[in-house]
Amino acid sequence: MFYIGAIFFFSLSALISTIVLFPRLSPHDATGLICWQNILLHGSPDKYYASIQTLDKAAVEEQYARDNYHLARTIRYKDALLRCAILLFILGMVFAVIGVVGPMAFSHH
Repeated sequence: MFYIGAIFFFSLSALISTIVLFPRLSPHDATGLICWQNILLHGSPDKYYASIQTLDKAAVEEQYARDNYHLARTIRYKDALLRCAILLFILGMVFAVIGVVGPMAFSHH
């Protein structure tokens, strides 16, 4: 019975860990300066550089602040998922150990 719990927790941990590794799939702002998806929307390094040259210092700082905020939110979300995955992995280990050690400790041979 504990093996089923261990497999369940290990599987859930692996699934959540995979979600953490996946990059963001929807850009928050098509004019962002530092998020890789937004940079690639410009089509070439020259077009990206040209788009930055049209901005004044205040606009660049605003774009960086917005990008940093969205990156921080993403990291907070992924950090929470990773902590959950670690907890589930530990639960899986507990169930696996109980499933192996328990029967050995209580067997009457």
